[in-house]
Amino acid sequence: MGVTFLERWKRLSLWQRRLALFGALTALVAVIELVGLRPLRRQLTRTRHDVQDMEHQLTRAILLSSRAHAIEQAYDAYRPFVPSEDATANLRDPVRLQNQVQSEIESDARAIGMNVLTVRPTADTSAPDRLMVAMEVEATPSQLIQWLDHVRRSPSLLSVNRLAIRVPEESAGLLRCSMVVTKLLLGVAAK
Repeated sequence: MGVTFLERWKRLSLWQRRLALFGALTALVAVIELVGLRPLRRQLTRTRHDVQDMEHQLTRAILLSSRAHAIEQAYDAYRPFVPSEDATANLRDPVRLQNQVQSEIESDARAIGMNVLTVRPTADTSAPDRLMVAMEVEATPSQLIQWLDHVRRSPSLLSVNRLAIRVPEESAGLLRCSMVVTKLLLGVAAK
């Protein structure tokens, strides 16, 4: 007659029973680890990597979005300086362009209240991307300051390159100013 499992179990000492239970539990944990938990851990690791990749992509998208916004703002600031079709046509006709720039500068000076005595083009072959106009005006000090501020803030990219101021004896409070006003031309490559 065979001995049953329960009888064998009862014959074992307490220490052997504990060792057998520990071995069985260890085997059970190993089976659960292999069958159930290891695939879950792999999936959790993949999910963590996916989340990190998504976070990286989101951060990159936010950065690119802010850069796009900055570029859009810069373009909006630059837009007034982009030559129109009319201005591009003028670039092909330098005499027409020179007359237009000269007329604009003269009318701006008169609008401030300056007495324009002479306006004439000046030639500078070393700078084909600039038009220069020499002017002689009579103005009060405040009108001159207004003019210089107008030139500095002008969206037409004007600058005063040379300025000579004299105080004539016969005109009280007026200054006689000789200046060269330069307009930067966009769309013309320097040679």
